Amino acid sequence: MAQGYGVDVSLTDKLVSGRLVSGAAIVVEAFYRRLITARGTLFYDLAYGFDVSGFVGAVGFKRAESVIAGMVENELSKDDRAYNVRCKATLVDEGASTQSLLLEIEATLVDSDESFSLTVGVTDLSAELLAAS
Repeated sequence: MAQGYGVDVSLTDKLVSGRLVSGAAIVVEAFYRRLITARGTLFYDLAYGFDVSGFVGAVGFKRAESVIAGMVENELSKDDRAYNVRCKATLVDEGASTQSLLLEIEATLVDSDESFSLTVGVTDLSAELLAAS
């Protein structure tokens, strides 16, 4: 289990006071925040973030499916707590012209070689952390 990342308050879409996370969960939440933050919006790190839902909205689902996995891997590889970041993007056609992308992300923690994964659902309007392990 990862020891070197400390303990922090859980923060994905909203602050959950009283809920603490440690180990891989800290990195999972950091990965998710990177994928919902538009590049250039953090004044102290203008290279941080890749707004996946904004990207999908700009280029469309078909185009995004073919290129977003590499872009996600590139962004998440900037976090020095994990390596061997891999992403698989799958287009989900839910009928009645409703589509979404499923991003299945896997990585390995640097300090313990522990693998972890997260799944993010992306529409052209929002992104949601669906699962983490």
